Amino acid sequence: MSSSVFCHGGGDFVQAGEVELQVGVPLACKLATSFSKARVVDIDGESLARLGSWPWPRALMARLVSRLAELGASTIAFDVLFAEPDYASPRQLIALLPQTPEGKALRAQMSALPDNDRLLAQAISKSRVVTGF
Repeated sequence: MSSSVFCHGGGDFVQAGEVELQVGVPLACKLATSFSKARVVDIDGESLARLGSWPWPRALMARLVSRLAELGASTIAFDVLFAEPDYASPRQLIALLPQTPEGKALRAQMSALPDNDRLLAQAISKSRVVTGF
């Protein structure tokens, strides 16, 4: 049996337990109503404390999408805005490196790493995902 999953940052929902998404910490999984098959994966304070402040890197969000799909989510809807390129993506970080021989060597290594936005796009393309805006 599959269910829809809504990822958001808050709201009043009936507590239904937790699901281990293997993205670093268990995230709260809550029922939207007591009769609903929909589940809400809430980004809670404990998750923020363990994984860092919001927004999380898109590579992490890609793992979240992939894991939810593996768990059988028929639809994944995000109530978050992905407006700008991921600040933690290697191509964004390369621009911040110093113009030194060490920085040049590090830029070459980082250029070979996958782009976080592309990782999320690939995960989304393999699942039924709805994003806002």
